[in-house]
Amino acid sequence: MLYDTRYLWLSVALFFASIFPLFLSSQATSQRADILIIAPHPDDAVLCCAGFIQQAITKGQSIHILELTHGEAYTDAAAYLSKKPATSLTTDDYLRLGNARKKEEYRATHILGLSRHNITFLGYPDGLLEEVYNTHDGSPFSSRYTGLSASPETGMPYANAAMTNDIATTITRTKPTLIVVPDTGDTALDHIIARKFVDDAMEHIAYQGQLLTYVIHNDAAPLFANDTPLMRIHLNKLEKRKKLKAITTYRTQHAIEPEYVFSFANNEEIFAQFTQP
Repeated sequence: MLYDTRYLWLSVALFFASIFPLFLSSQATSQRADILIIAPHPDDAVLCCAGFIQQAITKGQSIHILELTHGEAYTDAAAYLSKKPATSLTTDDYLRLGNARKKEEYRATHILGLSRHNITFLGYPDGLLEEVYNTHDGSPFSSRYTGLSASPETGMPYANAAMTNDIATTITRTKPTLIVVPDTGDTALDHIIARKFVDDAMEHIAYQGQLLTYVIHNDAAPLFANDTPLMRIHLNKLEKRKKLKAITTYRTQHAIEPEYVFSFANNEEIFAQFTQP
């Protein structure tokens, strides 16, 4: 009986979302965007694409960023922010980190020329996207970090169908000609699963357009497959300065691993290029 109730709840939620897509997020608007950047966590879009974003804005192109999570499951950062040992953290501490990272993202992207209206947070569980992907029976689960079983942004359950639908709806709403997503060579699990969700969503709506992919986590060389055409973005001094300033706003991140975070403030951003059939 519990399974039937959960399945009914999911079906109703997805039906509601299909009729009223603007209700998917408190940040959702009817605006279209030339470019949609999909990021598993707050900071990924800036780390990979700050120069790209600045150059696109200069060209008059519109940009929307889809944040899949709040990035709340980073235990070291939660301990730093709460001034507690990791063993004493509570669900409130992880929620506080998620809220802090959301604010950091707003500040960082504002430096690059974007506003809050250019960002949609879906609020799916950080560190647990694989579990969401595997909920094919429609039954949501509770995050061990926050205790939540549904998005604090949209109320949608932590389930595969809901998340796929949210991504597909955002693509349909913004109608981008270019989508920027994690590359399949990224080694972080949330990034790997985020790409799977995006691929499923694009297939579901038969997206036909350009695709750029980026790598945040990968110590191997080369970052991309050898036969993949690459696009290299060269940052001028002002663009690099703005990217560095934007990265500096991620206080909860560079307080823990500054060398890694600031390593992205270099002169070049590299993407792999694809065309969706």
